[in-house]
Amino acid sequence: MKKNKLLLYLLAAVFIALVFKSWFLPFPLSTGDWSYKFPKMISEFNLYPYAWNTSFGNGFGTNGIFLMALGTYFSTSAAFLYKLNIGSFFLFKQLFTKSNTYAAVSSLIFTANTYSLMIVGGGQMGVGMGYAMIPLVFFSFISILKKVNSSKNLITISTFAGIVFSIQLLLDLRIAYVTMLFIGLYYLLSLLLNKSIGLKKTILPYVFWPTALTLLLHFFWVVPFMILGQN
Repeated sequence: MKKNKLLLYLLAAVFIALVFKSWFLPFPLSTGDWSYKFPKMISEFNLYPYAWNTSFGNGFGTNGIFLMALGTYFSTSAAFLYKLNIGSFFLFKQLFTKSNTYAAVSSLIFTANTYSLMIVGGGQMGVGMGYAMIPLVFFSFISILKKVNSSKNLITISTFAGIVFSIQLLLDLRIAYVTMLFIGLYYLLSLLLNKSIGLKKTILPYVFWPTALTLLLHFFWVVPFMILGQN
């Protein structure tokens, strides 16, 4: 029985490697809306580029600080970040079942569904990377509730949750908004169904500190937008 399962996993891995072989190579994954720039173009940019990229002509622009730090290796970095989808395996295993098989199938569906393939193939890499971070963000907030009755590492876990959510918000606001709704719904259900988790115990590490940390990390555009209505 174990040999049959191992063979099944091996065949699935070979199939995935053949179909999605480009995902494992250090080359751009997308075309279409993907704004790929050659190293020569990047080297001729302004020495002090603006924090907001207004090349799309939509008035508000998109955040450019994160992309500036990645430089010419963004194609490799994007491929790495998108592989964060593997975190969905551990999320589904913790939430729904202890079976590795069911968790692997759930992770595969989350990673290779038609929506995921559409946004990546269409060049929406910001959305794709934000989507890939959903399991990691969700998992980090769930970990807070599991540690809430023990002060050990609670601040560290809460800080980590705030940081990963800030990165997701940086990548795509819409995906972060949807993730926040799921996090809030899970929190409310946990308060109702688990009597050992109280509002007083969880409001600070689960809600206040990650929210405050996210706002602090995004102060560079939140404050101008709130004061001036533009950035």
